[in-house]
Amino acid sequence: MDTPETITLEYEATQTLVNKSASRFVWRKAGPWLIIFALVALGCLSALIMGGRDWYLFVGLIVPAYYIFGWSRYYYLADTNFAVMTDRQVTIQLTEEHLTFHTSQHQSTIKWELITGVWKFRDVWLLFTYDMDHYTMIPTTILNNETIQFIESKIK
Repeated sequence: MDTPETITLEYEATQTLVNKSASRFVWRKAGPWLIIFALVALGCLSALIMGGRDWYLFVGLIVPAYYIFGWSRYYYLADTNFAVMTDRQVTIQLTEEHLTFHTSQHQSTIKWELITGVWKFRDVWLLFTYDMDHYTMIPTTILNNETIQFIESKIK
């Protein structure tokens, strides 16, 4: 039962939700550079296959491949972290001072001032802590208007 001071939200962290969150993060963070680097790498690979041996073709293949690998790794790690969860039920408690995420394996309490940003998508919100590389997901299906207003008032 919620008291006026606490809002409690619950959801199940599904594979689909984790994948959507990770792909939304990667595409927004990497932006069009992911596609540009893929095209550059494909062009350089094609030139190398056709016999080109210039140094810039190798650089044009290696640098984009490194970049693409980094973003693919981020997506893979999100998937791997999900796989080790034995209980996928997540409870979020929102108070005036902080928000707390509970699972059967872990509990994290974060003060509102440590939330550095929020990316809002139609199906999931990503709340960033400390920097813009680490996020916590909240599916929008569990957010009502009152909860949305409360969260928005706390994140500055």
